[in-house]
Formats: sequence, structure tokens, C-alpha cells
Amino acid sequence: MSAAARQDAAARHGRPGLSEAAFQSFCALFYRETGIFFAPARRYYVERRLAAHLLAAGEGDFACYMARLRGAEGWREIARLVALFTAPAGKFYEHQAQLDCLVEHLLPAAAGGWPRAAPLRIWCLPAGNGAAVYSVAIHLAEQWPEFALQDVALVASDPAPEALAAAARGAFPEDALAALPPALRAHYFAGDAENGFVLDEAVRKAVRFAVCDPAALDAPQDAVFGAPFDVIFCHDLLRRYGETQRQAAALMLYERLAPGGFLCLAAGETMGRACGLFEIRVLDGVLAYQKPGAGR
Repeated sequence: MSAAARQDAAARHGRPGLSEAAFQSFCALFYRETGIFFAPARRYYVERRLAAHLLAAGEGDFACYMARLRGAEGWREIARLVALFTAPAGKFYEHQAQLDCLVEHLLPAAAGGWPRAAPLRIWCLPAGNGAAVYSVAIHLAEQWPEFALQDVALVASDPAPEALAAAARGAFPEDALAALPPALRAHYFAGDAENGFVLDEAVRKAVRFAVCDPAALDAPQDAVFGAPFDVIFCHDLLRRYGETQRQAAALMLYERLAPGGFLCLAAGETMGRACGLFEIRVLDGVLAYQKPGAGR
């Protein structure tokens, strides 16, 4: 696509196109900070995602945006961009071993008995396309006998507001449902392979989506983060940060856990020195980090 065609397409969507110099300046900064290189063939993909991100964030001036990226707090926005450009498309039941462990071990250990007066609180991040948190909702409904008796709060967060909006719609391609048993697919989804599948509205409404940057040193502003969580699923997020930001994110997750609560990471993901804050559990082959203290 030529530069003129890109600018025409951007104008039709209410967005200014990037000049060659502006695009190259962005790519150079992004490569310097992250090591991620965009080949020329990916320019349309990068411009389209970046333009949508700027529109959602209310960034009207690209020069001012670049100045923010270069500033002392620019790493926060760069972390959002890394998520925007590299986050894999989530799949349902992608972490099924953790879902089974949640029902069999984590919830009983964190709660100390059912039902309880306080809601059970589970946080999934990053939200991605929503498949992870919706998998939790489906698995609890299908496999946890106490689900009908216990008030449950499911929260999913992402630094990018546009990612949350897409996840809340609950629309998925067929390959995202590949690991779901046919009976669950038929029960919870409507649609077909050609037009995509839409998740049942009751499941979508069971999840609260909120903007949150876990590497930010300040506390999340959304009221949904006011109470501690019993279980946190954090998949493929910490590896996106440098060591300083990774430690800040791990500390924030620790602080958001209730005493006795659990943190589960993706396979091969680590917290560095922050691991020392937790008691390490291996439950049916699943690695879980437990915050010291009694369950609520």
C-alpha cells in the first residue's frame, strides 16, 4: 500500500496517516527500547494498530506522543505497545492444568471453607482477547460444585483500553475454541466457522474488565481493585518488562493478593527476586506462588 493510500485510508477512519519520517522515528525508538524490529512489509499492520491505539487513548498529536515515549515515564506506554504488537491470540482452556488446580486445590486452600460471606475474587491479566478469564468462568460453572452457592467476582485487566473493548464483545474465531469439548462449545457459543463464535451473554456479563498497568508504581485507580484477590492468573506479562518494571509488577501483584492467596504464571515465566516473597507450591504438577498467611 502506498503512502498516499495509507493516508487516505486513515483519513476515512478519522485518523491522520504517518509520514515516512514519523514512522521510521517510531520504529527506531521501539527497537531501541524493546529489541523488536518491524520489517517494511509489516508497516500497514503496525500503522493500523498504532492508529487505533492512539485514537482509543485520545492522543491527537503524534509528535507529543513520541515525546511522551521518550520521557521518564515512557516505559509504561512502551509496555502497552509491546502488549499491543506481540500479545498472542488467546485460546480457551489453554491453561487447563491450572483450571483443574484452581478447583481442586487453590480455592479450598485460599478460602478455608464454603460458602463464605466475602465474594471469591479472581483476577486474570492481561485480558488479551478474553479467552483466559472466560475459561475460568466456564470451568467454575462446570466443575466447581460450590459455584451456585458462592458469590464470585471475576476481573480481567489490560493496559490497552481497546483490548478490553474487544474482549468484552466475546467474539472468537474457530481456532480459539479448538481445545473446548464439543458439548461446551455447543452450550456456551453461538455461530459458525465462517462468521465466528459469540460467547453466551451471561458468561460475558460475569466478568468485569478494567484498565490496569501492573508495572505502574501507583495503585490501580478502578474501584474493582480495592479488595484483595484470592487467585491471580498472570500469563505472559512479566516477561515483557525489564527487570525494574518486572519487580514493580510482581510487588503490585503480591500486594493485591489476600493472605493465603495464589499467583499462577505462564510456563517458563519468572518474577526474579520477587519470588522470595511467596511460598512455592507444586500441586498436581502446577506451580503456584502462595502469599504467606491464612486464607480468608
